[in-house]
Amino acid sequence: MKVIARPLWPHVIYLCVWALCFVPHAEAELLRVVALIGTRPEAIKMAPVIWELQRHPDTIECYVVDTGQHVQMLRPLLRFFRITPNVSLSIMTRSQSLASLSSQLATKMDRALRKIEPHIILVQGDTTSAFVSGLTAFYNQIPVGHVEAGLRTYNLYSPFPEEANRHMLSVITTFSFSPTNISTKALLYEGVDANSIVQTGNTVIDTIKWMLKQTPPDHHILNRLSKTDKKVVLVTSHRRESLGEVMRNLFTQIRALCRTFTDHLFLFPVHLNPAVQELAHEIFDDVPNIFLEAPITYDVFVHVLARCHLALTDSGGIQEEASYMGVPVLVMRKNTERPEGVIAGVSRLVHMDNLGQVANRLLSSPSEYRRMARKVTVYGDGYASERIVRHLLQHKTALVKREFSVSAELEGL
Repeated sequence: MKVIARPLWPHVIYLCVWALCFVPHAEAELLRVVALIGTRPEAIKMAPVIWELQRHPDTIECYVVDTGQHVQMLRPLLRFFRITPNVSLSIMTRSQSLASLSSQLATKMDRALRKIEPHIILVQGDTTSAFVSGLTAFYNQIPVGHVEAGLRTYNLYSPFPEEANRHMLSVITTFSFSPTNISTKALLYEGVDANSIVQTGNTVIDTIKWMLKQTPPDHHILNRLSKTDKKVVLVTSHRRESLGEVMRNLFTQIRALCRTFTDHLFLFPVHLNPAVQELAHEIFDDVPNIFLEAPITYDVFVHVLARCHLALTDSGGIQEEASYMGVPVLVMRKNTERPEGVIAGVSRLVHMDNLGQVANRLLSSPSEYRRMARKVTVYGDGYASERIVRHLLQHKTALVKREFSVSAELEGL
């Protein structure tokens, strides 16, 4: 009797379908990402990254960690951005030193990271909170993604301590998200692996584009500006290296500008640092056309800046924000880690002794002013956050498997 062999493939297909339908499978592990927020500028630039991370709940689990710095300035901003921290470290104490801040943050961040066990931490910029959090992650063999990597002045004490912070961060960073071509070149020059650098644009442009679409809030400053056609000059100053005689010199020159240009309004949201507060009131209290205001929330600030004729500042972020709005900036610093605006001709570095002279010429000469008052996109196109998250998702499998976490030299130790 002849035996006819039956093909096996129908049975194989049946078993595969049965297994897919009825055998329970472990869900794919989510990519756990810690997004760190320390200061207000960090929140402004991390907000669109957090929103983008939260747009992928099927693949990403985002934990927002707030260090507890700048509480008065930060909490209203986070509420406006609809961001609720998962962890708040509450590290701020009055007049604490950088060493005290660093030690507290390292201890509490270590505890948070051990509890969350993230696959990667994202830190932004060059603050002490960003550096110490990145260092603590490195100690726990957790990959670090550095948003806004590669900014440089090559003067370790200007700005202080930011220049040192960002140099040291680059050594322990897994993914360097550089904002511009210049920052990318700086990283390559220092020997950072080209494969670890992703040029994304600056996330602050993402935030600015979103903010300008929002309805301006009802605020007394905006109400005052809407009722006048006077030109408005914005003043901000807070940097640690400017405190003391440098700041006094700058404020004295600004007071002279106020008295020369009495038809202009000067608006100065004064930083909460007691040293800045005391000096600002000493120099400006008797000047009628300068308004000393409490720090304003970012939703107000963006619309105030858009209304301004000129900005006098030592801020890094305002150089980026103003360039997108076409507001000229005089940078009251010896150097800048954001040379793109200077190269484009929309911002200008001014020595502390020359501020009054340069500002006077700019406010007096329409042709000089027009040369600087141009909208440029040298800092980004508004899609930086999408590029950052896309890169994380492209490396999700390797991050979840912790392939970036342990080097060959550490295996077996």
